[in-house]
Amino acid sequence: MPVNLQDNFLKERYEQDEKYIYVYDIYTPNYNRPVLTSKFYSKYEGDVAEVDPIKLETLRAAKDRGPKDKREWPETTSHYGWFLTPLVDYDRDDSRLYFPRRSSEMTRHAVRVLLSKVGGKEMN
Repeated sequence: MPVNLQDNFLKERYEQDEKYIYVYDIYTPNYNRPVLTSKFYSKYEGDVAEVDPIKLETLRAAKDRGPKDKREWPETTSHYGWFLTPLVDYDRDDSRLYFPRRSSEMTRHAVRVLLSKVGGKEMN
């Protein structure tokens, strides 16, 4: 019976896996090795050094600015609303290009209730 090439390959692969790969069943910490990360929430570990004000301002600006303030063009095609000016002038009476949000008396009442809870203005 001739030996299949795929069988030889699988046998060799199995022997290499058996030789070089060991699956651990029990996980124990190595107490002789230093810890890479400390507990960031601990008040006893880690020294808080003086923060560079330029780096702090850069981080605040990156957090507070929106994507349009950071970049001139969108990075991906999923940035809907990047360009706010319409490409075609439209008439608000033409229903083909203008789709205003419609509301019913029930939704207007719900908005009034929600606004009254937060102390907002009344809606007409």
